[in-house]
Amino acid sequence: GAGAGSSSSSSSISNTGGWDLLMYWREPTFPTLDSYEQNMDNIVRRLEEETRANIALYTLPPIGEQLDSDINKLIRKANERIARIASNHDRCTMLPLYEELSRQITKATTNANKQPLGLATNREVALIHVCHFLFGISYQ
Repeated sequence: GAGAGSSSSSSSISNTGGWDLLMYWREPTFPTLDSYEQNMDNIVRRLEEETRANIALYTLPPIGEQLDSDINKLIRKANERIARIASNHDRCTMLPLYEELSRQITKATTNANKQPLGLATNREVALIHVCHFLFGISYQ
């Protein structure tokens, strides 16, 4: 899924520590949203050319409960790129992980009883979306 490239999008937040990643990956430039989109698009294009598989990209999940934070603003921008990639490829579907988790966070944080969140993990939510889109299993 799209999560495979999530390090590139989050690395563009700050130069602190990011240079270590560049040295590890031997990248000539610091990762940007443009390079993230180009890399993801190349991966999808190659999968379409070399396989007959249907492809599912999921949006990156929110980080923390503050949906208006700077990191989540960047995540939403990356997710716009993921949506664009999915819409440009016939065999590609986008699974709305960020949107689903955001709804759960908003619902839980506006709960008047202030009960513990009890949210599913990102892995569980991703699996739920995969089951829904691939096998038609209901969200209920």
